[in-house]
Formats: sequence, C-alpha cells, structure tokens
Amino acid sequence: MIPYADQRAYTDRLNALFTPAGWTRRYNIHTSTTFQRSRDQKIVAKVLVTCGLAIFGFGSHSATGEEWADEDNAGTSAEAQSFKRACSCFGLGRYLYHFPGIWVDLDQRRQPKSIPPLPRWATPAGWLEGLRPNFSGHNISTSLFNSITCVTLQ
Repeated sequence: MIPYADQRAYTDRLNALFTPAGWTRRYNIHTSTTFQRSRDQKIVAKVLVTCGLAIFGFGSHSATGEEWADEDNAGTSAEAQSFKRACSCFGLGRYLYHFPGIWVDLDQRRQPKSIPPLPRWATPAGWLEGLRPNFSGHNISTSLFNSITCVTLQ
C-alpha cells in the first residue's frame, strides 16, 4: 500500500495557496503510433499528455503522463498523472514519494483489512511540530518545498 492523492486535492491546494486566478494549467494531448506491447503482445498505442503549470510569481513547469490507449479512461488517467507530476516540480505532493510501500492483507473484495498508521511527520500535528521526512540524497529546493508542502497535510 502506498499513499495516493487525487488530482482534485492538488487543484484545491493551488486554489487555497494562490487563488484560482494565481495559477494556470494547459494540456497538450497526443497519441503514439501503435506498437506491440511486451507484456501481452497486443498491438496498441499510448495516450501522452503534457501539462504546463504556471504559478504566477513562481514560474512554470511541465510534465508528462501516459496510459495505454486501450485502458478505460486513458486520457483522464494520463491527464491526472501529468498534472500531479507538474505540481511535484513545485514541491506540491512531493512528500508522497517518501512513504515506504507497506504490505497489507486484503479482504475478499480486495480492499485493505486495515490502514497502516502514518509516520508522525505525515500527520498535521507532526508537520506543525516541524517533523519532516528524510530527504537525504534528494535535490530539493527546501524554501519552495516548505512554503507549499507545509500546508498540504492539513
């Protein structure tokens, strides 16, 4: 099990930090030519989406998302992936990459039988106390990271 944030949470956070007028996003959608997928030998294309995210006064970043064209909601999935990756360039949601994967037992409906506890740094109280994940080995702009991410856990 690993944590996940819906793209609407990123939109809500950007609106709360910068107002809806303080940022923009733009999508470019493409499809690849078809090719043989290695896992099942099926001939299929990919949906590729690039999201350009601009936060006024901070700059802009772009990122890509992709999904197999034969998957349900391929465009929506690739769009969400590109948007969240562009947000991550500004530090938003980057803390999600610091959670270790945890094995959990599933019930007969393939739902987790229990939810693992969060590390103390990932709770609103722990974050307000100044606890942070271990960023060793990562090149992170801490001033922008802290200015954006410190409010993402509330």
